[in-house]
Order: sequence, then C-alpha cells, then structure tokens
Amino acid sequence: METNWLSSDFKHDRIILAGDIGGTNTTLAVVGQKKSKFTVILKCAYKSQQIDGVIDPIKEVIAIAQQKIPPLK
Repeated sequence: METNWLSSDFKHDRIILAGDIGGTNTTLAVVGQKKSKFTVILKCAYKSQQIDGVIDPIKEVIAIAQQKIPPLK
C-alpha cells in the first residue's frame, strides 16, 4: 500500500471516505468538506491483485486517518 497525506488542514464540516476500485488499482481517499469545498486529506493506493476485497483496506485507511485527524465536533 502507498499512503500519501495531502493536507494537514483538519478543520472540516464533514469527513468522507471515497474510493476508486478497479481491476488494476484500488484507491481510497479521506476527503474533508468545508461548505462547498472538498480537499483530499489522505490517499491510499493498493494493487487490486494484492487485496481480497475492500473491507480490510477500508478498515486500514480509517485507522490511519484516526491517528492524525481529530474527531469532528
């Protein structure tokens, strides 16, 4: 898995988990929304052949995000 933190601004109204699941690569991203602006905070890329479904990668990305992103109030 390749992990990239793309933003250190964690002041958002909403946090969204987005994904692009394909035959070659699977990319999961944590996106912050503030009003009508969206910012990719964290992006994790997997080789689809190396994973058995998306449940474990989703859990992994959420755990990584929880280490840095404070809970929304």
